[in-house]
Amino acid sequence: NYGLNYKMAPRQFDSPGVFDHAKYMVSEKAAMIGTANASDASFSKNREYIYISKDRRIRRALKALFLADWNDAGTKRIRMPRDLVISPGSERIICALIRKAKFIETEEMGDDPAVLDALKKRKRIKMILPSSISSEDRQRLMELKRAGLRIRLMPVNERYMHAKMIYGDRIFIGSENFSSTSLNKNREVGIIFDGFLSKRKIKRAFSKDWKISIKL
Repeated sequence: NYGLNYKMAPRQFDSPGVFDHAKYMVSEKAAMIGTANASDASFSKNREYIYISKDRRIRRALKALFLADWNDAGTKRIRMPRDLVISPGSERIICALIRKAKFIETEEMGDDPAVLDALKKRKRIKMILPSSISSEDRQRLMELKRAGLRIRLMPVNERYMHAKMIYGDRIFIGSENFSSTSLNKNREVGIIFDGFLSKRKIKRAFSKDWKISIKL
């Protein structure tokens, strides 16, 4: 095992239908937060986003989160920076981000009522999801389309849409899907950030994805 030490997920995230779904790494100099799994497909075939931060607050908070989960000790005493988005408990901030969103990429539509309501009220958002979505997700997307959203599906043979990204006044990327389980039960980690270069890169990636996706 190359000298690596590991543990199974905390009991809270190791029950039927509930997961430790976070994707982040922390070193002494940087933290990496994103959507990618540690798989070949994530880096060669999928649409993924990864954000690297050298912010000491971010590194410290994520280290504390990891150690709390490592020791199955709970996270109530950890003070999280406002730009970190942690599940359980991320539904409110995700909905707030959606209410200011211009475009979104996500792997799943999900069943969270608050998210669906926020999307319907925003209306003219552009969204891209994978063409392999479930029949339940397709029904939800048709409902959103009737409400005025512009929705396209990424053909799986082009690239797999595994990203979870919200682009608005600021940008969110993270492991959170738009499901009640992901937002309210799983361990998930995301980050909110801005900056001209970051926005330009993500806007360019979305534009490329939009061109090769097909209308719902």
